[in-house]
Amino acid sequence: MTDAVLARVYKQSDLDILAKEASIPIVNGLSDLYHPIQILADYLTLQEHYGSLKGLTLSWIGDGNNILHSIMMSAAKFGMHLQVATPKQDVEKNQKRQKQEMSAGSLDTLNQLRLMEQVVNIEGFGDYSCCCGYEPDPSITKLAEQYAKENGTKLSLTNDPLEAACGGNVLITDTWISMGQEEEKKKRLQAFQGYQVTMKVQIDASLKVH
Repeated sequence: MTDAVLARVYKQSDLDILAKEASIPIVNGLSDLYHPIQILADYLTLQEHYGSLKGLTLSWIGDGNNILHSIMMSAAKFGMHLQVATPKQDVEKNQKRQKQEMSAGSLDTLNQLRLMEQVVNIEGFGDYSCCCGYEPDPSITKLAEQYAKENGTKLSLTNDPLEAACGGNVLITDTWISMGQEEEKKKRLQAFQGYQVTMKVQIDASLKVH
């Protein structure tokens, strides 16, 4: 008999349904909103490299995607500061996605957070519908700010890659075009110009993680 399921899905709504109907723990292996297992693996690498995570400053340059969301929800709880640089929000796409979610009758943010915290048993790794812009989801940002305050860490968000990289111990980036966003390739390549990890950006970051 299976004791737990590690589910890797495209849509968070699929994971929500699975978690709701299952009688065993469902762990998020990847969704369009979070990628917690990947981040835990990255943290293990940093732990091995530095000896401790506490006090490190993570610099993120790139998309406000599932990887960033998982970092935002967890960094402060490990005692790490986080500096984020993303292109400005794609307002038009955000509004379109929100209308689609409302018509689909998706679970509200807090209900989904509570659901995933109970099922995965990792507080803060609850998942909910993504606003799908270049900046991180506003609801996740609000929670991340709360966690930073509670744990005495710093969280900063900017549209300037050099500002986010300055003083960072670790520089983290990811693909600009996630699964399911292939049709946006041309638009995204234009929007993310200047967000490449160049020597100028790396100069203040001593370790790079992709």
